[in-house]
Amino acid sequence: MISVTGAGTAVPAAAAASPKTVYFTFDDGPGAGTAELLDAAAAYDAKVTLFYVGVNGEQRPDLVARAAAEGHVIGNHTYGHKSLPRLRSHEVHQQLAKAQAALQPYVSNCWRPPGWATSPAIEQAGKRLGLRQTLSVMDPTDKRQVFVPAAWTDPDRIVAEVQKQVFDGAMVTLHAERAGATGQLGAFKRLLPLLTARGYRFKALPYCGKPTYRMLAVGDGIAAGGYRTELDSLLRRGAEPHGLNHRWVGSVTNGPVAGFDHDGHRGWTVDDVDRNITKLQAAYQPDVILLNAGSADIMRGATADAVTRRMTTLLQRIRRNQPSVRVFVSVPPALPAGRVAGQRQNTALQEAMPGVIRGAGSDFFTVDLRPGTSVAFQYYRAMRNNMPNSGFWPAVPGPRQHNR
Repeated sequence: MISVTGAGTAVPAAAAASPKTVYFTFDDGPGAGTAELLDAAAAYDAKVTLFYVGVNGEQRPDLVARAAAEGHVIGNHTYGHKSLPRLRSHEVHQQLAKAQAALQPYVSNCWRPPGWATSPAIEQAGKRLGLRQTLSVMDPTDKRQVFVPAAWTDPDRIVAEVQKQVFDGAMVTLHAERAGATGQLGAFKRLLPLLTARGYRFKALPYCGKPTYRMLAVGDGIAAGGYRTELDSLLRRGAEPHGLNHRWVGSVTNGPVAGFDHDGHRGWTVDDVDRNITKLQAAYQPDVILLNAGSADIMRGATADAVTRRMTTLLQRIRRNQPSVRVFVSVPPALPAGRVAGQRQNTALQEAMPGVIRGAGSDFFTVDLRPGTSVAFQYYRAMRNNMPNSGFWPAVPGPRQHNR
């Protein structure tokens, strides 16, 4: 239930019975209007997300500390508010890392690029620091947006537009803390009682501060993009809106377009993985391993019994290296057409693998590639059943929309 204090305002009974949520976010602070913004939020028990510029936070550390103490989420808005696409890669890294340091110990793992100007390479720079890029919508599959340009200064216009566009789960971004932003600050103060009367409550972004899962893809046939590109898209559409923060780790990268680090080498056998897995786990400390192996062994003439023994040894080694890592292990698909000689061994391996995976322990999960749907979808489905809070993920994520 929303607790409303100040000015004698009470929450209507109907509104309190069925609250809806708005996520207010603010860019460019802290600044001249921050104290007034925090006072207004406190009067309505509103929690917001504040994307702070590092240099501004250094100049007003008391306001950063106050915002965090009052339950608001602090995000990274770079150190100097420079346009990131104009910078070199090491400068992008510096802008993010320096801001993260300047806003400690209060900053979360959410960040927003100035002007929302970004690219796949810029987003990956943030992910390598464990940061989640956050733009203008909670759910990238939802076509609805509440969009307030930073240049708008008329509070009447802002209030009218937000009231017309708002919906349960909307993110509303304002620039209300810097000098000269009195129009947007005034709009925020007016929106609080108006939206409260319509049954809304105000929360900070729920995924900020949640852990970022480091995911290592390893095995055969996943180099140069492979299923990871599609899986990443599925996770963004289905899992990220419900709180999953993830990034890919590994020694191999496909460049800024694909943007995924990994250690998938086409043609790796189970023994190849086994020879490399200890150093990979030590180097990247993955929280999740996606292991797709076994088919290459069969196509090179190995028997199902031999592959089963090798896989058992590999899974035991992974467990010893990291007792708490989550491992998603594939049951191999059918062999390509024309591979008649190995079909019987492949079928035997398919039948044996679920038992091998179960025998490895409670954090080893089966990814059955036999049904014929895409490899990425089968990994998504397995993760949906076995990652924290994954029960809220949609079974089939919708198409991705433009996230401006």
